[in-house]
Amino acid sequence: DALTCALEAGFETMVFRSEGEVRAALKLAKFRSIVVTPEGKMLQLGDAEDWEECGARVGISSAADQEMAVQAIEQSRQVLMEAEGDWKVIPAENLIAAAQCAERAHGRAARLLVSCDSAAEAQVLLDTLDVGVDGVVLQTD
Repeated sequence: DALTCALEAGFETMVFRSEGEVRAALKLAKFRSIVVTPEGKMLQLGDAEDWEECGARVGISSAADQEMAVQAIEQSRQVLMEAEGDWKVIPAENLIAAAQCAERAHGRAARLLVSCDSAAEAQVLLDTLDVGVDGVVLQTD
């Protein structure tokens, strides 16, 4: 299955849609786990087995959504960008630039993660603007 392959390949963080999925997966191995809630919060399972907010998910289907994503970049520790359809590279470029500006202005930048559908798409996003996104979330069934 995808989780086993990812762990064997050295992936350290897995992103899930529910706490139940995390609890089941943690029976296989120990890894950093994040849950993305339907409300768009990113929660990380802490050492004390409690959930701590660690970022925000932003859906992008318009220029207005990109503006909201830029605000999230400025306010969150990490942002998961989920773009609709094939329109991912341009928003990723814009958010990479926003993260760089935030880092220069505030001395810190959010980690930018992008949801993608294939390994080829992940590679493009990791190489975008010669800087790339900080991570990809490969969607699996």
